[in-house]
Amino acid sequence: MAFSPFPQPIGTRACDRFRLWIAGRECAVLNAPVSSDSDHASFATYTLQEPADVEVRAGWEVSSAEAHPGSLGLACEVDGHAVRFRLERGRNVALEVDGRWLYLFHVEPSEPPTRDVLRFESGAVHRAGVIELRSGQTLWIEPGAIVQGVVRARGAENAHIGGGGVLDCGGGEFPADWGRMVILDGCRGCTISDVTLVRPRTWMVTLGGCEDVEVRNLHEIGSCVGSDGIDVVGSRRVRVVGGLLRNNDDCLVVKAFDPRPWMPDVAGDWSQDVRDVVFEGLTVANDAAGNGLEIGHELRTDSVSGITFRDIDILHVHGHGAPFSINCGDHATVSDVLYEDVRVWHHYDKLVSLRVMRSRFNKDEERGRIRGVTFRKVRVREQPYNPGYTISVIGGWDESHRVEGVLFEDFRLGDRPVRSLMDLDAYVRHIGEVRFA
Repeated sequence: MAFSPFPQPIGTRACDRFRLWIAGRECAVLNAPVSSDSDHASFATYTLQEPADVEVRAGWEVSSAEAHPGSLGLACEVDGHAVRFRLERGRNVALEVDGRWLYLFHVEPSEPPTRDVLRFESGAVHRAGVIELRSGQTLWIEPGAIVQGVVRARGAENAHIGGGGVLDCGGGEFPADWGRMVILDGCRGCTISDVTLVRPRTWMVTLGGCEDVEVRNLHEIGSCVGSDGIDVVGSRRVRVVGGLLRNNDDCLVVKAFDPRPWMPDVAGDWSQDVRDVVFEGLTVANDAAGNGLEIGHELRTDSVSGITFRDIDILHVHGHGAPFSINCGDHATVSDVLYEDVRVWHHYDKLVSLRVMRSRFNKDEERGRIRGVTFRKVRVREQPYNPGYTISVIGGWDESHRVEGVLFEDFRLGDRPVRSLMDLDAYVRHIGEVRFA
């Protein structure tokens, strides 16, 4: 079938803001909170294999509508209460209608393995609690299913989380010991794909002390401050490909630290050197706190290297963070970092922040270093309030702990190429070579 709508789980309330039709068939639309008050976003999941027309009807007469990211080139037609656009194929789309959000999460059609599958059926809400995944096991949440719970995998190999459904941590509604939503601890060869995470109480996906892990087409709506999107902690050979993340803290994060003070039975080495991590083909949105693409603050290891952010749309960084951020707060040397083909559609306080620093999250007495950071083919859309207000910060701790070897190559701010630190309104100290090309 070219288009598959998924059923609304029994016992859930339909969205009161939007109704959605794709290829002439109505899709279930649900709500998820986006802050600690009553504000919420709406979302729907769907599978689409052929071009189709999309129609959204709002509960009010629409003044303006925009389909994000702009790189998709989706032109919206507004007609009274209706917004229409055409999808050439399945995409993750964030539709902004008069400042209210409807997220369309595309799910790739797939079937679960035939053995060792923990399966939750479509059309229902399942109270699962803490789900422990073992080696070779698959957690399969069918499209149209909501699983209330959290996932833990310790020392597992070749485990998988997927299916197209929703994992709901319940915010503060469910037991406090649920904590972080998904933790892969010391795991190897595991995958997470095509799931939607909502109502976290803190970090949403944590990969701690892992190797050879892939995350594909993940969807998140984070509400609380602290709802990091994906935290890669002391891990190696990690691929995060595709997806749409809306978080109230850092979206894509690299860290290294020892979690045993709060997780005494940890299986992996979360403070080992971090190597070979790629984030690619994602759309991210950061709201109240944190940064878009973040390395730090906790970097209690010797080396963090080979980190790539490629083909990413940053819809917005609304708070006082930055789209591009390295906060080297412990003793690590951060090197060989590449930001390539990144599009920033809205930012506010800072644009680039590369700092050797110390914060309340840091424990090491020795400071670190930042060496070898490349920005290549970056496009930043300027808003009217950016000029004269938005700054960049590039700063080391002292002359022995510097930021050096930074290259800005084909970096454009609005319609202007960035050719100097002055073009970035940059505040600098204890830095080495910074080049522009």
